[in-house]
Amino acid sequence: MASLAFPLTVAQKQLILFVKPLPPQDLSAWGRKYQDAGRFHDALEFYGAAGDRPAVEALAAKAVDCADLVLLLNACRALGPEPQPSQVEALRQRALDAGMESVAKRATTFLATLA
Repeated sequence: MASLAFPLTVAQKQLILFVKPLPPQDLSAWGRKYQDAGRFHDALEFYGAAGDRPAVEALAAKAVDCADLVLLLNACRALGPEPQPSQVEALRQRALDAGMESVAKRATTFLATLA
């Protein structure tokens, strides 16, 4: 892992995630690097491949805080269940507060599918 420079190229990322997977602790370390750089979607790929449930749960919470519906849905997919309506509602409200009307509208539409 030490020989790979951050950020990884697409080919390097594919190699260590799918072709020659690294041990879980190394995958989580890559996830932390990407998370520290604010690249949450990339971090989620590494945490999911590592089976790092606490890190994925933390990213789900971050998704709500950032009003990132795609990140929330992908984090929940990695965890197993659909997002809780309360999570989506909190994200929707965050989006409204931040003036992100299109995200709030998508969250409202998604909430209707959870009912």
